[in-house]
Amino acid sequence: MVNASIKINLKRVILQARYMPRKMIAKFQNLLTELQNSLSLVESENVNTEAHENMFVFRFSQADAKAIGVGGVELLLLQCRDIYASKISDSEKLYYCWLDEMAGQLRMSAISLVHSELPFRAKINNCSVTELVQAIVDYDSGTYTKGCLNVWQSGI
Repeated sequence: MVNASIKINLKRVILQARYMPRKMIAKFQNLLTELQNSLSLVESENVNTEAHENMFVFRFSQADAKAIGVGGVELLLLQCRDIYASKISDSEKLYYCWLDEMAGQLRMSAISLVHSELPFRAKINNCSVTELVQAIVDYDSGTYTKGCLNVWQSGI
């Protein structure tokens, strides 16, 4: 069951995206419910293992981004971060999120703070949530236009 704060925040998404189709509302309610119910964070000495095991991926098209708009995308990312934070058992983690435009997906994961860097082979651009939200709405990961992947990070 989705907790009350997630339902309340999702209502704000709906208010911010006045023209959002009901199908889209249901999609994101289901997404948050799935994340809440299925996420279980693990720790590993290997950063790649930890990142992979803690990753959550969902389809997110350019049409999805346009349908919920800047406010909706930001609220969605923040709610996903909050769900990750609620799953921490003992040690702080670093939550991070990015757009994989080629796969049509939003991806997110969390790693322990003991790891010195994120497990990307590509060059990354550490950006604010606002910058990532705008990049998602523009459907531009940064990889093909700027040569580095836009990634938002937040301690949880």
